[in-house]
Amino acid sequence: MQIVFWGAQPWQSGVVGNMIGTAFMMSELYGGRSLMMQTRLSCPDLDYALFPDSGGSHIREEGRYFQEIGLDAVLNDAILKFQQKERFSRHVLEVKRDRIYYLPGTYKNNREVFEHHLFHHLESVLETAEYFGENLFLDCSGESGMVCERMMELADVIVINVPQSPHQIEKLPSLILGKEEKLIYLIGQHNEKSKYHINNIRRRYHIPKEQIAAIPYNVEFDDALSEGKSVRFLEQNSSIKKKDFNYELIQELREAAKLIQKKAEQKKEQEREKEV
Repeated sequence: MQIVFWGAQPWQSGVVGNMIGTAFMMSELYGGRSLMMQTRLSCPDLDYALFPDSGGSHIREEGRYFQEIGLDAVLNDAILKFQQKERFSRHVLEVKRDRIYYLPGTYKNNREVFEHHLFHHLESVLETAEYFGENLFLDCSGESGMVCERMMELADVIVINVPQSPHQIEKLPSLILGKEEKLIYLIGQHNEKSKYHINNIRRRYHIPKEQIAAIPYNVEFDDALSEGKSVRFLEQNSSIKKKDFNYELIQELREAAKLIQKKAEQKKEQEREKEV
């Protein structure tokens, strides 16, 4: 299953926390591996949120980063026509044993060259990544070019992350036109006391209930993201009781994961019906 996460302003929209949280919950609820993949140029947001040592800088310092770890290494395999599926596991970082993995993005500076290679080898790369991890989470936040557009076309589900602001919803990109059946909206850092709470946003923009969820702002999770301890936070809070401070966040992340799973199942059912 390929799940594209998009947001105009990644941190403000809560993309990083929403993606990590739903990837964690997908593995918890349905088993299998969740693989998060960074496709944006020179953007280590996920690195910093997943690893407490400044985004896995020790890997780069050892000189192995560009050779073996990350999207650059995967693209190199595709360009050189190596056996991608057999080699893929050496390019990813394990975040949670046999459950959550991360493929860091490129650290190259030439956008034109990077996007050229990624676009022309995208389907091969995604097929290999999905072979490794059943649930493939793709971050193309802030992007609107041909790579992001192609990923959305190939995706089973597109998760649009928006802050709690009607202006951001009104400015959604033309990228999503014609893809409405794939969409899930996540309102990041949601405050239920705001005038623009989820129910008002849903009514105002005629968004079906089964296509929208609100992830509440949680200061402890926000701190964990900043410190590279996000997965540790989720592990420690996955079995908390209803009275606990973090209970609402955990429950809403689970509900978001269920929406994504249901949307993917609906897409597969529609594809089967078309084949008949």
